Amino acid sequence: MKIRSAALLLLSAMLYGPLSSAEMDLREEAMNCNVVAFAPFMTEVTRERVIWFDDRRMEVDSMVQSIYEKGSRIFGSDDVERTKTGVKVRLKEPHDKELIEIFRPMYQRYREEHPEERPFIDFNLNMSWDVECRIVQFYQACLEDAAYCRAVNDAGSAFRMEAVDGQWLLIHNRSQEMFERSVRVGDMILRMARWIDEYLGSYDGETFVEEFELRLIIDHAERMSREIGMLQSGM
Repeated sequence: MKIRSAALLLLSAMLYGPLSSAEMDLREEAMNCNVVAFAPFMTEVTRERVIWFDDRRMEVDSMVQSIYEKGSRIFGSDDVERTKTGVKVRLKEPHDKELIEIFRPMYQRYREEHPEERPFIDFNLNMSWDVECRIVQFYQACLEDAAYCRAVNDAGSAFRMEAVDGQWLLIHNRSQEMFERSVRVGDMILRMARWIDEYLGSYDGETFVEEFELRLIIDHAERMSREIGMLQSGM
């Protein structure tokens, strides 16, 4: 990312001329999708929501890294992968009988389609900025050159770029109800990340890894089911 950002900054300087130190810093923040760096250009409500999400995002990211490190020590680094959405662990044993009983047709179909593949546990703990990266890049371009100033919106974004009383601002893009649901989902992801991290931390080093991974799958499925039930009930 740093190499790519440096190359883009060099190209920009060639095209538009040298930037001030503050402009350089803000452009790099936009390229690295540091959304919080644009908090001064947000409405108060937008700023509060963005900071809330980013705090959760960083805490989840820290938990995911801890899960990856603990998982690597337990299962071996070759069988643990940190992905864009969380952590994936390849199982030592397929546990077909037990997992078909738990997950029934979904797992059975997977095994029929991939009989030679070692199954995996996929801990999906994704909290990240996505289309918002594009919007802050547009906004940063607008700060440098008014020719780039225009309304920018995306239905999936937490905020949009819009002119208010002659000033371009970043404005929240979701109703209060949608935001409150996002809060519940974010809290659930963080609870799951903490639970997985603590569960891996409980490994005593003596239990057979094959036994531990099966218990982890069963207990994780039960915990996830409870969390989804709470989310759907609005708790």
